Amino acid sequence: MNKRTLGPSSVQAEPPLAPDSIPVTRFAGAVRRNLTALVIAVLVGAALGAAKVALTPATYTSQISVLAPPVALHPGITIGSALDLNPRNPRETTMDTEAQLVWSDEVLGELAKQPGFDAPHDELRERVGLTVPTGTHVLTIAVRAGTPATARKGAEVVADAYLTLRRQVLGRIQTRNREALEQN
Repeated sequence: MNKRTLGPSSVQAEPPLAPDSIPVTRFAGAVRRNLTALVIAVLVGAALGAAKVALTPATYTSQISVLAPPVALHPGITIGSALDLNPRNPRETTMDTEAQLVWSDEVLGELAKQPGFDAPHDELRERVGLTVPTGTHVLTIAVRAGTPATARKGAEVVADAYLTLRRQVLGRIQTRNREALEQN
């Protein structure tokens, strides 16, 4: 029996790896094996994205800023007691209250009268955005529509309707406060 000595092997073993590591060459091999499927997936994704962009109607947003200065809601006395020993400090309106006025049915009803806004109030509420920067009394009202002119007109209508409603609400509060003062 003849013993043969083995020379350097033509098979190169990979160096020992940590149990959680995968050599990069395996990724390249996986990409080469699945190249057709990857190219098809990228092309289908690009086609679906292009179709979404082409089929989605353009929307425009118009913003308008409105100053809503704080207003005392009551005169600081209780009705029926001219000599109140524990007077309350006047409570001011909050920006949450102002936001509810912007999204009120009265304001959205005025918006619904405009061309391009004939939708239920729930849908109109979603098309009217409102932001209030911290520490300010400035409301930024944003209205979305299909054309820039419609969005601009919608923002103007919402701002005007909000200011009219606010003026009415505050007028009623001032009348009620005046009557309470006259009773004392």
